[in-house]
Amino acid sequence: MAGWADFTRHAVQSAQGRRALMAWRQMRSLLAFTTAKRHMLRSLLEPHRSARMLVFTADNDTAYRIARAHLVMPLTCGIGRRERDHALDAFRRGSIRTLVSARVLNEGVDVPDADVAIVVGGALGEREHVQRVGRLLRPAEGKRALVYELVTRDTIEVSQARRRRQGLVARRSAQL
Repeated sequence: MAGWADFTRHAVQSAQGRRALMAWRQMRSLLAFTTAKRHMLRSLLEPHRSARMLVFTADNDTAYRIARAHLVMPLTCGIGRRERDHALDAFRRGSIRTLVSARVLNEGVDVPDADVAIVVGGALGEREHVQRVGRLLRPAEGKRALVYELVTRDTIEVSQARRRRQGLVARRSAQL
């Protein structure tokens, strides 16, 4: 069975294939941060302003748009290692309450103090989602965590979100 890499390698060989890939990328970009997601994000940030929040996006552009609109710290590959470490330390101390990231926080970063996550968009699949949710589920005495995933109705995001949640349930069942 051919995978996505095989498909894209074949598609870029023709003008029609390149146009199709460009249209797919444009569709993903449009879904990344719709007007409804902007409004919902604003309505979720307010009641949780005293919590330590992680906002996950599909791309760096969306992360920076959210950072500017809500005056929160972005953590992207465009932010130097020293500045990222400083921001994570400030988050752990509580002087920074919200971080927004496209992929930097997906793996290998321990943020046990986070108790709310808002997934505005994801470009990858189940593994990325498990990694993101795992940022919040670090063990701590009496810890409760909330994860919100924003998807646009009547789009491919709905079925993708369902598959990711089913993957979480399957992983959890396998651990028990």
